[in-house]
Amino acid sequence: MKIFLMFITLFSLAANLAATGKMSYFGAVNEAYGACFASLLNLPARGTFQVAGLPKNAPVEIKVTASRVLQLP
Repeated sequence: MKIFLMFITLFSLAANLAATGKMSYFGAVNEAYGACFASLLNLPARGTFQVAGLPKNAPVEIKVTASRVLQLP
């Protein structure tokens, strides 16, 4: 989690997408999302969907899209 928080300070998050094995996990995913991104002024776009299964029976898989704004001289 600490590495992830360092990552979001260096980059601007554009979106994240969560795949879950059961939609009953949505509440927990939503709570974790709020806790991770509470410090951001602009929350990234997000989506959650259910899949038949994830690798190694993981309950959730999250894909994050980020960008880094380069300052030109």
